[in-house]
Amino acid sequence: MTYSQLGTGKHDFGVRCTDVPGNQEATPPNHSWSVFLCSASPTGKGGDMCEVPAGPFMMGCNNTVDDECFSSESPYHNVNVAVFKIDRYEVTASEYLACVTASGCSAADTGSACNYQVGGKEGHPINCVDWNRAKAYCTWAGKRLPTEAEWEKAARGADGRKYPWGNDALDCDRAVHSVSPCSNLGTALVGSKPLGVSPHGAEDIPPPCTL
Repeated sequence: MTYSQLGTGKHDFGVRCTDVPGNQEATPPNHSWSVFLCSASPTGKGGDMCEVPAGPFMMGCNNTVDDECFSSESPYHNVNVAVFKIDRYEVTASEYLACVTASGCSAADTGSACNYQVGGKEGHPINCVDWNRAKAYCTWAGKRLPTEAEWEKAARGADGRKYPWGNDALDCDRAVHSVSPCSNLGTALVGSKPLGVSPHGAEDIPPPCTL
């Protein structure tokens, strides 16, 4: 199973943006490099952004390293993507609140699993927002949502790996997840799993915004 699936419902997995130039915005729908081209957001809103270089990458599920491929992830094929920047981390609850305060976004949903306006969760990823609210945040921040191809390249690089960090099994040091023995049903501070960084410097994959 790859990280290419962009749902049209609630983003319980967070939001990430990309920079405005480049491809059109998406519709509802053991890393080997050590130097990341990451710097402060050029729009002045949100955290750091990382540059993903132009060029081809293999998109879809690579069944030579992944035995959980879905039909929607086929065929495994080569895609060429223009250079873009993507948020280094997921949009935090406090960053989303700033958008709401500025009347750029509508309030996120609330509930037992939601982070919006919950004390102590300001640095956790915003969740319980749908695609339209994720789009509104990226627009307010002077960015846009990434296309599926951009997001997948930022997440896994160009070598067909299963996870952002490579093909080593999912574990508690690289990702926040509910699979035993981690059994974490909640969220964590963004950037708290640096060993799970992608080849281009994006952390906490999946989704942010892009430029």
